[in-house]
Amino acid sequence: MDKLPEDEYFSVEGKVYDDFIEYALKTSDAFMLLAGSEYVGEEEYNHELDFEILAENLELCVSYAKSENLPLNTVFMDFLRDQEIGVVSNEYKSFMKKLEPFLIKTRKSDPGDGSEYQKIQSEGRNDYYRKNGIGWPGYLGYGDPNWENEIRLYKSDISLLPHLLKPGSLENWRIPKYPEDISFYRNNECWMYTVSHERMLCISPKDEEEHRLLESMGIRFDYQPNYNTSIFHEEY
Repeated sequence: MDKLPEDEYFSVEGKVYDDFIEYALKTSDAFMLLAGSEYVGEEEYNHELDFEILAENLELCVSYAKSENLPLNTVFMDFLRDQEIGVVSNEYKSFMKKLEPFLIKTRKSDPGDGSEYQKIQSEGRNDYYRKNGIGWPGYLGYGDPNWENEIRLYKSDISLLPHLLKPGSLENWRIPKYPEDISFYRNNECWMYTVSHERMLCISPKDEEEHRLLESMGIRFDYQPNYNTSIFHEEY
């Protein structure tokens, strides 16, 4: 399992992206998406205003405020409070609706109590996830009791290929347009995952042949990967 260097991550687009997603879809039996995160803390959530975030999403926030007849400042604060599900586009809603017939299950990821990192360090990341059922492949396990995450698992079906190609690159799997952190599974074991906001892709090829095949598609590995190693276990 290894991470692509940041500059290489951005090359996972165009034909490289198309070929990679087609291969992943054909050789996997399920894929997982982070559908959103919700603030569930009891105290009022204080967020330092991030004007860069607002500037990047100004048009979306204004459109949403008009369509829902909401004060613009309320939409801004909702967006900052919960970037994951506070404001999603019609494109996102349409994208998720198309996936509904293939849904295997939905679960809420226990955000933990903040002590997961220490436990994972002592028990081992995958073993801890297996026993406790928290997180998803890209979640490092630091834990925050104020946030709850919605995870959705779908059946891999080749008819979904045109749909999964819509983002155009791994980098574009980002709310508000698309769900985040797409990962693929074989027999309950994750072999490939992304962390969208960190621009990261991790892969555990099943063997050297698959490793070379992925490289021939344009995927470059930062290090020699560990073959056939489970990244994350999910029951389905």
